[in-house]
Amino acid sequence: MTAHYPGRAVIDSYGAGGFGFAGMSHRGAIMALPSGIYAWTVNPAALTPADFAMVLAEKTEIDLFLIGMGPEMARPPKPVRAALEAAG
Repeated sequence: MTAHYPGRAVIDSYGAGGFGFAGMSHRGAIMALPSGIYAWTVNPAALTPADFAMVLAEKTEIDLFLIGMGPEMARPPKPVRAALEAAG
């Protein structure tokens, strides 16, 4: 991950392949965590547990966790679901 907005911000909008927050916009996937909002370059069809290392590192500060899988309804791969479940 390269682009990073430090701190918390409300996601004001989404659509057309991107998100709006903090008066800015970002085209592509993001990971919104307690430590900030990060550009997230992943392929939803090929997610691995390693893609969620930052989520697991901040898990004690996360109350609600959502994964958007793109325009088609899909579930994360079984190894990802198992790793997240094991982490609580």
